[in-house]
This record gives sequence, C-alpha cells and structure tokens, in this order.
Amino acid sequence: KDGNTRKLLTHPDRNGIVYTLDRTNGDLISADKLDDTVNWVKSVQLDTGLPVRDPEYATRMDHKARDICPSAMGYHNQGHDSYDPDRELF
Repeated sequence: KDGNTRKLLTHPDRNGIVYTLDRTNGDLISADKLDDTVNWVKSVQLDTGLPVRDPEYATRMDHKARDICPSAMGYHNQGHDSYDPDRELF
C-alpha cells in the first residue's frame, strides 16, 4: 500500500467474505464479498470486523427469507488457496 510492502494474511471464508489482515498486529485491512451473489451482508465494518447484515436476507421467526447466498453449506470449501508472487495473483 502506498508503495510499501506489508505482511498480510488473506482468508476466503465460507460466509462468502474474503478477509485480509495485517499479520503483524491483526488489523483488518479489507473484507470484501467473493462476488455479487453474496447477499446476506451489505458490508463489513473494518474497525470492528462486524458484518452489516441485509435484513431482507436474514432468518428470523417472523420472516421467511429466500435465496440467501451463501447457503448453510457455505460459499468457499475446505480447499487451500495459493499466491503466485511472480504474477502477483491470488
């Protein structure tokens, strides 16, 4: 960032969010949706790490939510991810 190298950890979670943290101090750098089909959350607050949920896709007793993504099975599976430093691709 700003021409400086940082030690980061990136984790694509089963909830459909890709989290990037600073490995040295644990700061949350970014929390982005894997793609536009993820609809249970509007955004993630970077200062707290808490999701801002979309009430239209929330489950509760008085509301029958439909077409929630990701489903209870999750978005990202157990497979490992990799990073190519030569091409700078995740």
